[in-house]
Amino acid sequence: MSSVEEAQSRWPASLSRPLLVLLGCLAPWVAWSYPRVWGTDRFFNEIRLVALGACAGEGVLWPDWLPSLAHGHGYPLFHFYPAGLYLAASPFQALGLSPRAALLVVLTLGLIAGALGVHGLLRSRVGERLACLGGVLWLSAPYLYVNLLVRHAWAELLALSLLPLALWGVMDLAQGRGGRGAMVRAIVGVTLILLVHNIVALFAAGAALLVAVFAWRAQGDLAAPGRIARA
Repeated sequence: MSSVEEAQSRWPASLSRPLLVLLGCLAPWVAWSYPRVWGTDRFFNEIRLVALGACAGEGVLWPDWLPSLAHGHGYPLFHFYPAGLYLAASPFQALGLSPRAALLVVLTLGLIAGALGVHGLLRSRVGERLACLGGVLWLSAPYLYVNLLVRHAWAELLALSLLPLALWGVMDLAQGRGGRGAMVRAIVGVTLILLVHNIVALFAAGAALLVAVFAWRAQGDLAAPGRIARA
């Protein structure tokens, strides 16, 4: 056994997931602790959530038209822009959380899901220790915090957090491993991204195509693109 394999064998597998969950909870602490941090879209996410909640109170869960936006003139926001982030935050707002806190709960859960998705993607390929390191490095990616604290592009942040789950499923499908679980991860991941952010969904589709081509060329597996297409 090589020194790398010995080091990985000493890494307790039961530690990786709790560690990534803890780090995922701590990742947005600045946004939780300093609500006055200014950003490009500082209040837009909260305004959209409140406007969606007003429509939900009238029985319209995904409205094309939000009558309270644009100073009361109305705006067709969700006709062009997915409402997934705000739909996910609505139950937390209904439980009594402020709009900002409800959104941050969803983003925190998304960051945890992203770290665990990277861990799952890497674990069977590089081992437990490096998979955990990959999850930590993903949580350290600067662009996540640009979206969280500077741009306040929270829908994009959530979609990027779901991308590792989708790629985990697609990679397993392309390599003929994972069975139904891989198909479920691919379908759920891609579907949720589509419901959250259309531009990231476009990138995710391109990444899935590249993965299929890579598996086809690397392993000579002609069935890989078909498995991904069926998913």
